[in-house]
Amino acid sequence: MIGYTCKYTPIELLYALGETTELLNHEVPDFEYAEKWTHPNLCCHAKAFLQHSSELDELVLVNCCDSIRRAYDVLVAQKVHRFLFLFDLPHIDKGCAQEKIKKELFRLTRLYTEHHPVSFDRQRFLEACRASSEVAFKASFESASGTHSKLDPATPFIAIIGARVSQELLSTIKEEVPYLVIDATCGGNRYLSPLAPGAERMSFEDLMDWYAKELLHFIPCMRMANIEPRKALWENENLCGIIYNTVKFCDYYSFDYARVKREVRLPILKIESDFTPQSEGQLSTRLEAFQENLHLGLEKPLKIKAKQVSQPAFFGGIDSGSTTTKMVIIDRNSKILASSIVSTGAKTQVSARKVLQETCRQLGVEPCDLASVFSTGYGRNNIAFATDSKTEITCHAKGAFFLDPTIRTIVDIGGQDSKIIRIDNEGRVVNFVMNDKCAAGTGRFLEMMARTLELDIDIMVRTGLAWKNDLTISSMCTVFAESEVVSLIADNCSIADIVHGLNKSIASRITSMISRTGCQAPYMMTGGVARNTGVVRELEVKLGERLIVSEKPELCGALGAALSALELSALGSKEI
Repeated sequence: MIGYTCKYTPIELLYALGETTELLNHEVPDFEYAEKWTHPNLCCHAKAFLQHSSELDELVLVNCCDSIRRAYDVLVAQKVHRFLFLFDLPHIDKGCAQEKIKKELFRLTRLYTEHHPVSFDRQRFLEACRASSEVAFKASFESASGTHSKLDPATPFIAIIGARVSQELLSTIKEEVPYLVIDATCGGNRYLSPLAPGAERMSFEDLMDWYAKELLHFIPCMRMANIEPRKALWENENLCGIIYNTVKFCDYYSFDYARVKREVRLPILKIESDFTPQSEGQLSTRLEAFQENLHLGLEKPLKIKAKQVSQPAFFGGIDSGSTTTKMVIIDRNSKILASSIVSTGAKTQVSARKVLQETCRQLGVEPCDLASVFSTGYGRNNIAFATDSKTEITCHAKGAFFLDPTIRTIVDIGGQDSKIIRIDNEGRVVNFVMNDKCAAGTGRFLEMMARTLELDIDIMVRTGLAWKNDLTISSMCTVFAESEVVSLIADNCSIADIVHGLNKSIASRITSMISRTGCQAPYMMTGGVARNTGVVRELEVKLGERLIVSEKPELCGALGAALSALELSALGSKEI
């Protein structure tokens, strides 16, 4: 078994030499082993590859990027593999490049047969090439540039493009997205042309000449000099949306993403992975919000059919967050009748039923009197009595647009994450970003800093408004920021100045997120942190714009969920 990681790896040739291959493209729980051999800022995929490299005795790498070359240097230094080969891939696909690859194929064959009692098996090679050229869908195409692709299914599909996606993340996406999903990253979309007539009679040199040309004519990865053929990845009439995957510390695909955003007018979800297990809550929220924006007419089935009731009727929305659970009840005219907030605690179901009972008590009705209840937030799928659920992305957009139809950007800072949501003049989500695996810029960050300063969070908010000296907390990482705070305390800096510095730190992080979405004014801030006047002020300074904050900003998501429940009822009435 030979391990590999790049689509340019000549796996058909390896099969002809009697070997099977395994794509080493898996997530790892940590990088402890890899970081003993290299620096921590090496590409996460390269480190994950090093973690898995000890599982196989033989590896074939391609110098598709500097990180894989560095991984190869580490493997050479380890001297533990029976066979280790670095395939030298040209940056261009014309001129002498084909001859260069052919020489590499000859070199690989020679070195491998020197180490193993095998020879090239023509029939196995032809068998492997035919398998790689089989059409996975009803049609395939070859672009004008001669670049090979099989991105032409006859049904609507979603393409994952960008940097290589881990097998675990790919499986999760395919499980959660109810559409055809194609891996078109630099680790997928591998396609050979059908063999030419008479291939069985070709000499080894002629076969390798044909094979070298085929390898060069894959849709290029961002490492290649001519990336124009990459347009074939998104120029397809059946493409309904794009999930763009990037890998932490990989600059190549950040440039590519900017181009895709500029040229494509389809829903795009950007995910940055680090080849460790994803946060299931965040990933699920992003994928569901992405689906809600596809508008393919494929609705998720209801858990409980909404009741058909006559006037008056009540509609509820529950936002089950990491810190608090919120509920709003509205009537058929979208008037807010009651609302409440409770601590989420350890059990989502318990807090959901508690907030339901409290809100119904305020209104003087029983839970069974509600026509329907929509849930949102991280705990949305664990509320058994909910009629249906929507992501907080959609619900915050709907709630904010209801409160002020002029809003074009929502800044939602909750306890566990931060979200920037851009909407159009009809309130539809155009783009959104969320923080990745980091508490910085969230309510949890402020709670941790308040604990360090030995302050109640409400007192901390008021204290920060009385600052005098403009301190800067430079670290975006929560742990490092806490170390800075401890140092500032040791330097006898005032608590008010330190809190002001923390507010600036959050504003800086949120502003950078805003810039990535191409957002525009007017802005509305939602979530519990919107009650922190210091953070709001610093954000306004950074943006140069006023932030609209409603009377109860933490209820925006629950309001959007209630409006979704009302909309469903209105659609049901029209159908009847």
